Amino acid sequence: TNGRPPLNLAVLGGTQLHDGDGVLVSAKDSDEVLAIARSLKGWAYGDFHAGYRRIDSQEYDLSESDCEELWDALVSMRNFYDHAAASESAVVFVAY
Repeated sequence: TNGRPPLNLAVLGGTQLHDGDGVLVSAKDSDEVLAIARSLKGWAYGDFHAGYRRIDSQEYDLSESDCEELWDALVSMRNFYDHAAASESAVVFVAY
C-alpha cells in the first residue's frame, strides 16, 4: 500500500497469496505487469539518484556504491517486467 500505483505493486505489492512464517508471496496479473513495465521505463538514473539522496542519512547508512547497486537492481527488474509484459505473463514474487 506504500507509494503510488502501479510502482507500489512492483515487488511486494499486488494480490497477497501468503504472509506468514517469514514468507511473503504476492501476485500481479498481466495487466498490472504491463502497467508496472510501462512505469519503470520512465526512470532515469538522475531521477533515481535524486530520490536516493532524499533518504534520511541519519536513519540509514547509505553510500554512492549502494545507490549504484540499487540502480543496477532496478534495471534488472525493469528488464524482467519488460520480458513478462511482452509475453503477457502474470508475475509471482516470493520473499523470505
